[in-house]
Amino acid sequence: PYTDPEILRANLAGVILSMVSLRLGDIADFGFVSPPSPRAIADGLAELGELGAVTLRSDRPPKLTAVGRALARLPIDPRPARMLVAARDLGCVDDVLVVAAALSIPDVRMRPAEKRESADEAHRRFDEPGSDFLALLNLWDYLQESRTSLSAGQFRRQCDREFLHWTRIREWRDLHRQLQRTVSDLGWPTDRDRERNPEAVHQAILAGLLSNIAARKGDS
Repeated sequence: PYTDPEILRANLAGVILSMVSLRLGDIADFGFVSPPSPRAIADGLAELGELGAVTLRSDRPPKLTAVGRALARLPIDPRPARMLVAARDLGCVDDVLVVAAALSIPDVRMRPAEKRESADEAHRRFDEPGSDFLALLNLWDYLQESRTSLSAGQFRRQCDREFLHWTRIREWRDLHRQLQRTVSDLGWPTDRDRERNPEAVHQAILAGLLSNIAARKGDS
């Protein structure tokens, strides 16, 4: 009569990162109410290893790296958090803050089945050749401009007309603000007055999505 507990369904990388950061001991021995499978724990550790967040050795527990300590301070999943750490080094924190927040919530662009063509037409103005991520930045810029020039009621009605989910937009802005405060507390440099550097933005994003680039299949 009940769904499986979330810990049995979710990616455990974030949970494991917090446990390693808090030095809670062997993950497999922790007293979970519903213990995750060894495979799920191994997958979570492998993801953290891919991101450079932990060092993995068979003869000792995982240990946080400098990158891992930074990821543990950020209130989002490890993959978008890794993008932010890379953005710090590449000088594009402000832009990647927007992308990381967007990837942490459901898409704000709505495509109702009965109005799909109209929705696609409304969203097409934000498209950027070759990059869905830069399209998110174009959408963010548009929303920021609209938010300052319109009243709250006008902005909400505009979102409805243009197939944009007002509640998710608010969630996007709230998470972005939270991430801004966090990187400020960490003393990371921001780049608000710099010209956008698409190459740096994409390099930062790739740091969090290495296993999504390609996978070799057998010897082919």
